[in-house]
Amino acid sequence: MLQYGKIIVKGIVSDFEGNFLEDADVHFQDENFSSLFSTKSDKSGKFEISIDNRVYNSVFICKDYSTKNLEYWHWNFNPMTSPIIEAKIDGLELYGMKAWTTLPAYPGLIVYFRPMSLKKYKSLEQPDKNRAAIIYPELNEKNIKAKINGNPSQILGLNFVKEFMENEKFMGAYLLHLSTKNITDEIKTLSVQIQATKTNERGLGCIDL
Repeated sequence: MLQYGKIIVKGIVSDFEGNFLEDADVHFQDENFSSLFSTKSDKSGKFEISIDNRVYNSVFICKDYSTKNLEYWHWNFNPMTSPIIEAKIDGLELYGMKAWTTLPAYPGLIVYFRPMSLKKYKSLEQPDKNRAAIIYPELNEKNIKAKINGNPSQILGLNFVKEFMENEKFMGAYLLHLSTKNITDEIKTLSVQIQATKTNERGLGCIDL
């Protein structure tokens, strides 16, 4: 990818109750999930870092990973689009988020993601063997909040998807359909906040478009 010098990215890390998290790990990753730049949050949950001005496959942010929380993911991260990151973490993560428009049909945005639950993972007797197939949380439209360019978006529908792997195993994923009917500006950012219906864990994921 082309690089155009350096750029400053700032952020803040908290839980969903608004408590700021110190010493959270922040990684800016390439397509192989290798960390190109990394830092930690301070006692106020804040961080500031100078990174190459380029698009990153993902930003990974977490504290107490796999013991207390799963991670915040920011996909297709463009520091020109999102110079300030507001990360919230709890027991859910939104992995592999993708998004695309439904035009020229009804104006909308389709969002694909694989949510994972820490509580479900911990409940498994053999988590490494069975992890992929059964640690997805149950979600419904009422427990999902989406924002396009920072503004709340209407949810049109939610569908569960089985993403099949070898030996008939599958990962649980969701397709979220959002309305873009009243959006006149170019769509640049999308955030999705979810809450599991049974475990009450929460998670937040973002993507730059």
